[in-house]
Amino acid sequence: MQVAQPLTIGIRWRDDLPDKGRAYPAFEAGYDGEMYARKLRVEVVVRGERRLCPLEWLDQFCMRNFTNAVEFDDTLPLGDGIVETSFRVTPEHFAESLGAWLTQRGKGEGQALRVEVAATR
Repeated sequence: MQVAQPLTIGIRWRDDLPDKGRAYPAFEAGYDGEMYARKLRVEVVVRGERRLCPLEWLDQFCMRNFTNAVEFDDTLPLGDGIVETSFRVTPEHFAESLGAWLTQRGKGEGQALRVEVAATR
């Protein structure tokens, strides 16, 4: 299978769809693996133990009905410890806000937990 090559913004050349050789708009072809410009690695440290932040926690935090925070509308949790974001969301602000939110909900087992976020691209 060939990798889709970008022709212009919003258009992908697709050889894996019914009309081979036709340029498909990205929305017509479906999710192409890159929704937002930045990918973040999110780890939580609870009682000195570091682990990837569970997808369930990331998903709940990024939904506005849980946080009521507009700035996190441009986020897409992909798996344990992985979130795609726009450039409007800084890793520092994401870590600070997620850490406070998780601590408030008792995810730190009675202690404040630390969230560490690093951009992977």
